[in-house]
Amino acid sequence: MASAVDEYPATTPEAVHELRRLFFDKHKDDVEKEIYDRRDVERFEKDDLYVGLFLRARYNHVELALEAIHESLAWRKEIAIREISHENLLHEFHELGAIHFRGKDKCGRSLLWVTAGKHKKNHALLLEQKRFLAWHFEQFFQSHPG
Repeated sequence: MASAVDEYPATTPEAVHELRRLFFDKHKDDVEKEIYDRRDVERFEKDDLYVGLFLRARYNHVELALEAIHESLAWRKEIAIREISHENLLHEFHELGAIHFRGKDKCGRSLLWVTAGKHKKNHALLLEQKRFLAWHFEQFFQSHPG
């Protein structure tokens, strides 16, 4: 019986190289107009694992991966993810303990717990809530690449 991890197709170095080439061909103007954070572009240029994750998550469907990369990099700049730190997030979010990693699934992957009842619906804080969640993902990925 195949595990959930086996359901994701493997990516090849050639596929990663091709996706990177296609992205820069298609989004050259966006890169030049600084639609994306330069640090994210540099990561995309150098980190094969990072590029491969987009392919894997889209079952090696190149067009879907290209769209996801564009949307992801643009969103990362929009919320200024590279500027987020523990210190500049609202202290109340940390105190609530509504978002945290705890435990593993059957395949050994860490689980992110979001306790929705601890969050208060507040449209004025929506961007900060998104930044807080994104910060958790960013911190996790830095300590657990791949």
